[in-house]
Amino acid sequence: MRLLLCLLAAGWINRCWIALATFAFLVIHAPLAADERAKSDPSIQITPPPKSVIFAATFSKDGRQIALACEDKVVMTHDAATGKLLLRLEGHSERVWTAAFSPDGATLASCSGEYSSPEAGGAVKLWDLKTGKEKAPLAGHRGLVFHVTFSPDGKTLLSAGWDGAVKLWDVDTGQEKMTLTEHTGPVRMIVYLPDGKTFATAGWDGFVLRNQVERLSQRERKTACNLPSTQSRPICGRLLKICSASLVPATAVGACTGGSAAPIAIGDV
Repeated sequence: MRLLLCLLAAGWINRCWIALATFAFLVIHAPLAADERAKSDPSIQITPPPKSVIFAATFSKDGRQIALACEDKVVMTHDAATGKLLLRLEGHSERVWTAAFSPDGATLASCSGEYSSPEAGGAVKLWDLKTGKEKAPLAGHRGLVFHVTFSPDGKTLLSAGWDGAVKLWDVDTGQEKMTLTEHTGPVRMIVYLPDGKTFATAGWDGFVLRNQVERLSQRERKTACNLPSTQSRPICGRLLKICSASLVPATAVGACTGGSAAPIAIGDV
């Protein structure tokens, strides 16, 4: 009888130890596992969450901030590591399409316009990120402005929009330096080659145009239609809309839509 009681007692004691060990494991291991998942998860939890569609997200050059261009007419900057809201920039009267940091991270550019009435309105703005105040509106485009980007040295801002114009602005003075009008339709995007000496513009006319900063008078029209016959040829002309482009050394890449079979175009820069 005593032996049976001893065995039962030992069983309860063992069960208690097992329960305590399990509890300790969960208390210690669960937070560590959650922390490891957080470290391996590349997503950013934006707080507070945006109230509308986000049209574009752009990182600062140092990777510490992210700017969101939003349909509800605001631009928000967040800490890229924590997702915490840093600035809420209000001043646009139309949906914001793109926001871009200057290379030194001191200035933000943004552009806006309404797709329902693209030939009206439109704006380009510069913001001081130290104060959160608007530095200057850059007036000149006729209608919706799709894209803005800074030159690698931060001295020039480029903008492109529905009017088919690509404008170069002096960042310090806010004055227009030059207007390029080679595209025959809306211009959707501008990208720089890493060396900062060349930029390309992608338009809804189906062309990617290359511009050398120091030789703008000798601009050369580049399109996938001029590739050798051994290369695949996408549909060109007004049926094709190039919505985005990117540049890697010696190559221009355009993402195209609008045809029944519109491929991605790759051409030599």
